[in-house]
Amino acid sequence: MRGLRALPGARGGGPLPIAIDGDFGDWPPNPYVLVDGDDLPGVNPVDILEVRMTTQDGNLYIGYLNESPLPVLDWTYTLYLDTDSSAATGFQSGILGGDYMIQDTGLYQYSGTGSDWTWTLVGNLRVGLNGAQVEIEVSLAEIGSPTSFDFECDGENAALGSNDGIDIAFGQFQVVALQASPAGARPLLPQKEFFTGTRTRIKLPALQAGPGVTPREKHR
Repeated sequence: MRGLRALPGARGGGPLPIAIDGDFGDWPPNPYVLVDGDDLPGVNPVDILEVRMTTQDGNLYIGYLNESPLPVLDWTYTLYLDTDSSAATGFQSGILGGDYMIQDTGLYQYSGTGSDWTWTLVGNLRVGLNGAQVEIEVSLAEIGSPTSFDFECDGENAALGSNDGIDIAFGQFQVVALQASPAGARPLLPQKEFFTGTRTRIKLPALQAGPGVTPREKHR
């Protein structure tokens, strides 16, 4: 079990715009940080160290800190968002029911029956990759304006052709609690249980083509 920690820093005046450049230095103070740590053994360049989240101006900002620099993003990181807090709806990952998925620069909404790999592209996202850091901007309206959501982050080494190691971290993000905080005071949130480790990779069908959807091969 790992804990959450606050990142130091304070700014006077209103919040500054967040540049999507893979640098967390312009984030508001004390974002949500899920600390996973270097816990994937062997040769696994995709190893989740931290998952960060914050909100600003109607947007959700997501940050990944990997153990080592990533040559590409592609599907090294896949983030599932359970925005209705129901494991019975959405893609059944084994941990939660994913209503939305973020993979590479795409935001997808689940359109299958629970176990099949059927997603519809919602839109393309602003994504910044800077060495071992990834930064993503998502409009909260595009994911249904949730007040909170469960999330699962999978770091997949098969995307880089190294091996089948998958690092998994999951938690819960309270959007309302963060937005309702006084300026500059971002509270730490209780951490939900999460698991990290490896699991067997199963080849699933490519994404089913639809308007604006590029078929993508996915492994789990």
